[in-house]
Amino acid sequence: RNRRGNRKLPAKKCIGVIGELVEGPMWCRGRNSLFFTDIVSGTVFEYIPKMEKIQHWKIGTFVGCIVPGNHPEEIIAAVDGSLKALYPETGAIRTLCPFPMPEGVRFNDGKCGPGGHLWVGTMEISGPREDAHGQEDIHARGDAHIQEDIRPKGGLYRVGPDGQADCAEPSLAIPNGMAWDVDKGIFYHVRTEERAVYAYRYHKDRHLIQCPVKAVDLSQEQGVPDGMAMDRDGNLWIAMWIQGHLHQSRVRRKAGGGGSTGCQCFVLYLWRGTSGPALHHIRPGRTGRRECL
Repeated sequence: RNRRGNRKLPAKKCIGVIGELVEGPMWCRGRNSLFFTDIVSGTVFEYIPKMEKIQHWKIGTFVGCIVPGNHPEEIIAAVDGSLKALYPETGAIRTLCPFPMPEGVRFNDGKCGPGGHLWVGTMEISGPREDAHGQEDIHARGDAHIQEDIRPKGGLYRVGPDGQADCAEPSLAIPNGMAWDVDKGIFYHVRTEERAVYAYRYHKDRHLIQCPVKAVDLSQEQGVPDGMAMDRDGNLWIAMWIQGHLHQSRVRRKAGGGGSTGCQCFVLYLWRGTSGPALHHIRPGRTGRRECL
């Protein structure tokens, strides 16, 4: 444990510095490999642990997230103003459907929901900068929007199997990680600019979210919340950007609370580095509030 009482986890570096804004990890069972994106270079990477091999495909200007496709050899990517299918075996790329992307906005994090819909966030391309201390000046940017009476251009969207995109939550600055507790009917969503996780009522039959409530306040933590996942015990694991922390939260909410999702996490892949993102893997514990690399 470190001086703040947080348990240290062993981390192994798999790959050195790679990309600039590396996000969106997705494990592919069929290929026993990890796919991820470098958002600002519009590139999808594949890391094959057994071979310690990495390959990549340049598919656009900005690529926000990737999710599994309908076929084993198909990966769906949110790229620029459309959704595209990538076929790693051949390197072929196919445009599936357009997306109503406003000018100056790009895709950010996204995941497939329980009903097969793609939930994806968007944010302004001219995102927040880091100050001299390495901390993201997100609060100043949010205050600027309020002072100028300008709403953020980003939002949270739901894309159906037919390619139809609907805005589930407008006017978000930096929408990020997502998780579902289907048994309790709760959808969790990271709002990075507020340093918080919000809980929504999730209607699985209609694939709708309603009544957001701040469930986890991370304003006093080091770094800012980014990606997120839920384990089978209903704990939220939140990656804290900049500081290289994992924050484990046991969520309690009157409308439900954390529950089992049936998911298991044996190895967790993270990016961390001062000169640029480097890929690490760790084996998380089952208890504790924050885990540090």
